[in-house]
Amino acid sequence: MLDNGIRLVNKALEMGADDAEACILVRKGLEHKIEKGKVKLATAEDSVGRGLRIMKDHKLGFSFSTDMNNDDALVEKALSLSRLGKEMKEFSLPSKAKLTSVGSTFDKRLADLPLDYGVGCCEEGIRGALDVSEEINVTSGRVRYGSETLYVANSVDLEAEDRVTYFFGEVDSVLKKNGVSNGTEVYWSKQMDADLYEVGKGSAQWAIDTANPEKMEGGKMTVLFHPLPFRSMMEFVLVPALYADRARKGESVYSDRIGEMVADESISVFDDPTMPNGPNSGIMDDEGTPSSRTDLIVKGNLESFLYDSLVASEYSEKSTSNAMKVARLSDIRQFKYPPRVCARNFTLEGPQRPLEDLIAETDDGVLVHGILGAHTSNPASGDFSISSPRLLRIKNGEIKNPVAPVMISGNFPELLKDISGLGDDRRNMKGSMGALGIISPSARFEDVLVIG
Repeated sequence: MLDNGIRLVNKALEMGADDAEACILVRKGLEHKIEKGKVKLATAEDSVGRGLRIMKDHKLGFSFSTDMNNDDALVEKALSLSRLGKEMKEFSLPSKAKLTSVGSTFDKRLADLPLDYGVGCCEEGIRGALDVSEEINVTSGRVRYGSETLYVANSVDLEAEDRVTYFFGEVDSVLKKNGVSNGTEVYWSKQMDADLYEVGKGSAQWAIDTANPEKMEGGKMTVLFHPLPFRSMMEFVLVPALYADRARKGESVYSDRIGEMVADESISVFDDPTMPNGPNSGIMDDEGTPSSRTDLIVKGNLESFLYDSLVASEYSEKSTSNAMKVARLSDIRQFKYPPRVCARNFTLEGPQRPLEDLIAETDDGVLVHGILGAHTSNPASGDFSISSPRLLRIKNGEIKNPVAPVMISGNFPELLKDISGLGDDRRNMKGSMGALGIISPSARFEDVLVIG
């Protein structure tokens, strides 16, 4: 398959391109769904396609196709579109560089697509939920697993390939008893190591724990976010604010603030696609730039942003290996999109403590397991206003009762300055609505506005 990309690059140069890059993405996978407590038949994904970027007279053109043989048409389309592009004299394609292996990114057992594995996972998820309570309805869920192989070749001698596997499991539960309560739990990995029984149990337990909620008065109080909702907060507020294409244009709350203290000094934020078994770990990004760690906030101090090659060229910077071929609200890589800046393994870290200790130290607050509306947050200001349909009341260091839906509002960068604790329950996850990777713990904040 790499030979196909090399051939396409040579054809582009032959037809008049000054530089060219071919990217081929092969996906093979299975998906099993749970519907109304039953496992549905599997659906298979077997896709392959090519994307071509060319430079002509310092202008960029892009085209794509599932046709793996008609090189001429692909090149002609890219050349035609390049005439409409803006001039980018500083842009250059990544050159050949040493690629270092990354641990736990490929599991042959997943790549072989065993049909019974997905069925068994779904059955275990259902069983785990029903073992919590026979009154639980497992309304939906899914298991998705397979492999992705990326081939990149360009006209500056880069020829590389990277093969990874993936697994995602999710179980959604509902309890209809004196009203309706629900719970959800997920698991993500690049290895065949999932325990869907525990995922099902976790989903059902949240439905049980949040049944018969009580209304509460609002006010400023302690808010403790479970890793799942905290992931969404970072996904739509913090992560895009640290993308260079936003920050360097003045569209981020962190614009023009390199070198400033922007978070509590105990907090650091980085993106590391070289970590073993990370959501988007691999030897390279989707332009062929070798994967490397980027420190963004170090002990509260803002040090850097995330770049791909295109954005880096505009500001005389270097790519941070954060180019991915994804659409804004798509959770998978796709050959039909040009690469764009995307967090690969975005991580917030600091001193970690058991979740039980964070709860025990909370006099008046809530434990939030689910949120809605994080995607409406504003990365330019950091302001957010979300609703939480699934949360628990904390009083005098103890969980007291489930709470009826509330609104939670604030400014996320300001919260990071007043963070009062991180849990030791850090989890690897993909975004709730995107392909970015986020490694998130539970997190506790003080004096957050909760509207009952």
